[in-house]
Amino acid sequence: MVRNMRTRLGIVLIIITCAGTVQAQLNSFLYTQNSFVNLNPSFAGSNGNLRDQCFAGDISPGLGTLKRVFYNAFDMYLPSIKSGLALTGYYEDFGSSDYQTKSYSISYAKYFSLRNDKIKFIPSLQIGLRQERSQRLMYTSPPGQPWFWEVGTYENDHMIIALGGLFNIKNFYFGASFYDLQPISRREQYNPFLDRYNFHASYNVHAAKWMLIHFSGNVSVNSHSYSTLNLSLNALLFRHLLLGGGIQQRESYFVSIGYRGHRFSVGLRYHVTLFSGFAPYGHEGFTAMATFNLRKKELRKEVLNFEAW
Repeated sequence: MVRNMRTRLGIVLIIITCAGTVQAQLNSFLYTQNSFVNLNPSFAGSNGNLRDQCFAGDISPGLGTLKRVFYNAFDMYLPSIKSGLALTGYYEDFGSSDYQTKSYSISYAKYFSLRNDKIKFIPSLQIGLRQERSQRLMYTSPPGQPWFWEVGTYENDHMIIALGGLFNIKNFYFGASFYDLQPISRREQYNPFLDRYNFHASYNVHAAKWMLIHFSGNVSVNSHSYSTLNLSLNALLFRHLLLGGGIQQRESYFVSIGYRGHRFSVGLRYHVTLFSGFAPYGHEGFTAMATFNLRKKELRKEVLNFEAW
């Protein structure tokens, strides 16, 4: 048993070493999402029953502004049709009503399996609505009047379509998701930077009955050549204690601590960016996370893969 545990830990270290050699290309965005459904809609229903994941966080850049983010995702698995459904909501602002973004979405994932559910393939579709509101100074001139500055309100509502795909072989997960799949000419009318292509992989090591190690990484790019690389390592110790850490590009880092119960999990993450093109003076922030899981009674005390939480 000790030998098997050493072998599994060795596999994790090899994966971390290989993944750490991957070079990202351009500047990064600080915020990494904490919901599986937000990463890939194919995770809808991945816990096998009911789940709700939420987080609230803030970023305090060196530029002096404050960004607040709130996110919630509710998903469930429907065994009668082997499908998952998810409802998500997102809100962000910069500490005032000058700029606000809201989005709502619904996701559907279809589960196909082989070898008694040991191999799964889950394609998915997500449809959402994004609302943007901002106050802007505009230089304007009514007919026959001199030019002057005034505060104007910018409003924009648009639909966002996303596709996802996920492979699951026992403790290994690999997937891809594609957000805002609309013609470039259409995106240019509201926000050309919203499209996102995510590629992610994760592996769970059940080192002991009371110990689970989870490694994950994802690369995100868009049509304007912005890209980010995220690597993280999380551990569940003594069935309840959660510890984690990670890196985004070379300038953003985070550490986290949390508690896992039979139905609830809570955590707190601290992240800091030493330098980036978007905030050359650096910034930092906290994120509070909470998850509720409803499972069959015989599975509540089991140490399952992180993706099933």
